Amino acid sequence: MNIISKKKQGVIAIICAIAMVVTSLTIYNPREVKADTEYKDLKYTQVGDKDYWVAAGNDDFPFQMVQDQNDQFLIIPQVAAGTKPIWPDFKDVTLNGEKFNQAAGAGIYIKYADLKENYYNIYEGTSAVDNHRFQIIIKAGNPSSGGEESSEVERPAAPTNLAIAFNEEDKTCTVSFDEVEGITTYNFYVGGRKIGVVPENKTFNISDLNVEEGKEYTFGVTSVNTENIESIKVTTKYTVPVLSAPAAPTSLVANINNLKTDYTIAFENVPGATSYKFYLNGKYIKDISNGGIVTFEELGLKPETEYTFGVKAVNSKGESEMSTITVKTPEIKADEVPAAPQGLVFELNDSKTGYLIKFGPIPRATSYKFYVDGTFKKEVAASGETITIDELGIELGKTYKFGVSAVNSNGESTVSELEVQVPAIEYAITLDDKKITDISYGNTYKLSNNEQGYYDVDKKVAYAPETVITVKSDMNLMSIDLNVEMQNGASIRFKDPTGLRFQTKITSNNNLSLNEILNNGTVIKTGTIITTSTILGENGVVNDEFVKDNSKLKLDITNSGWYGNTVGTFCGSIVNIAESNYTTDFVGVGYVTIKYTNDNVKPKTIYASSNNIRSVATVAQNIINDTTTTERYEGKTYYEYLQGKGLSAIVDKYAGVANKDNK
Repeated sequence: MNIISKKKQGVIAIICAIAMVVTSLTIYNPREVKADTEYKDLKYTQVGDKDYWVAAGNDDFPFQMVQDQNDQFLIIPQVAAGTKPIWPDFKDVTLNGEKFNQAAGAGIYIKYADLKENYYNIYEGTSAVDNHRFQIIIKAGNPSSGGEESSEVERPAAPTNLAIAFNEEDKTCTVSFDEVEGITTYNFYVGGRKIGVVPENKTFNISDLNVEEGKEYTFGVTSVNTENIESIKVTTKYTVPVLSAPAAPTSLVANINNLKTDYTIAFENVPGATSYKFYLNGKYIKDISNGGIVTFEELGLKPETEYTFGVKAVNSKGESEMSTITVKTPEIKADEVPAAPQGLVFELNDSKTGYLIKFGPIPRATSYKFYVDGTFKKEVAASGETITIDELGIELGKTYKFGVSAVNSNGESTVSELEVQVPAIEYAITLDDKKITDISYGNTYKLSNNEQGYYDVDKKVAYAPETVITVKSDMNLMSIDLNVEMQNGASIRFKDPTGLRFQTKITSNNNLSLNEILNNGTVIKTGTIITTSTILGENGVVNDEFVKDNSKLKLDITNSGWYGNTVGTFCGSIVNIAESNYTTDFVGVGYVTIKYTNDNVKPKTIYASSNNIRSVATVAQNIINDTTTTERYEGKTYYEYLQGKGLSAIVDKYAGVANKDNK
């Protein structure tokens, strides 16, 4: 033990109150001390696992506690009964005569790095309450022994290789370490508390350790010599295992709310429990936290009926016994007007187009009415609905009282109100992945004159060029720039039925997703116009005027699916061609029609060029002439087979999309 000369002793600083004890020290009637002296009759306490000692106290508050805090330690007060608390407000704080920054809190924090080694460090402060001056003495190194004059005595060596082991079956804790030569007594500590003496008893019942299962503690051992001087404490940290299922919860209560809609389930927390289970009449319903809610609706409770609520504590070893409580649900009168909604919340929705209304469910309410500054605006069916800013009839940037009442056949409740500051909302206009501008709610924005118009990615609609839009949400627009072209050639089959097939491909010249717009049936229509080159006329083209000309014979074949599951590629076919028309040139022209959301704006159709002129004879002859074809038909190549059969040959399937011009 460190001792201090009677000639030079000191007043020790206060330590005041919080109820957390790690190491306790009581010092009575300390005398004046000075920083350059040896100290006697002061009792020191070791700080955690560090080689530091603290002596503290004074005639008013003669007790202290000290706790290790990694890179610093904390001196914690404990106020005696009937004493005047003066902690922790200090002024004029110094450490070794130099100014020391002391933050207000539940104790004094001192960093190890701020202390001088092998030195009696003096911490001083003046109470801001009664101007009492306090000192705390902190020393690094071995404390000195008793006696008139100070003298250092040698501590025994500390044990080494400390290890802790738990036996889950026996619920015991065994302490092992390398013993020190000449030492027969060792003190065992858990969390700073002395538990017992070893090696007389190296195995302790867990119940003797005063620990909670599943929590980490610092375990320590010191060696004690025949002069009853302890070594430095050797420590190790260890988490106490979970050894058994937890105890059943106690003090179980179920409190009904004023609206008679739900119960709050509360109980004492169970040491070692990781979760809790709620039961109704012995049947598991759900996991629940302490203070959790169960509603009439989810439990299916009836009025004026007794039920048994139960709770079990759970950990990795199992479940506790069930704690139960009998609950009788209250009477609910059929003719009651519903209670006013509670817990009102009004949230601007993600698109900033309106307010999401939230409130607790009201028994017997069949609908709810929404008010702005006392004026009825709209009836809603339930919590979670959204009222748009247009429906609210409000101005942005102003404050309003939003209110909700509950309604049933017996009448309407009072209106619950909440004051809401409506922000001055602006919306972003993004065009082709680039932000163009911000527009305030209700203002207009005019689109440019893009020939094919614009596609609204969020609303899934198309706008015609130069459309004027009233902005009420963020807008993500893409220019429509579709290209329609015919694939080279056509394919045929003869008889049963004979036919020609033309293939069209649509591509986008910008980042607009083909899958997004072409699969939107309300915006896009695709198909093929098929006629003869004679009807189309020399140098003629398929366009709106040609399609409208009822004197011209043509087929309009609407696309019903993507060829080869490739979005944008489709086919149009003419079948049942008479053999007399095998030499007739047919023309296939693919098209895409864009339908706009604008009122009184006609759709726009984009046609492919009309130079894809083919006849059955031309395609068949090119197949016959293709000596590179290796596919076999009835044991022969197509070339060999068709060369002998001519145009009347039967081909069971389309020859496929040509890979050459004029095939």
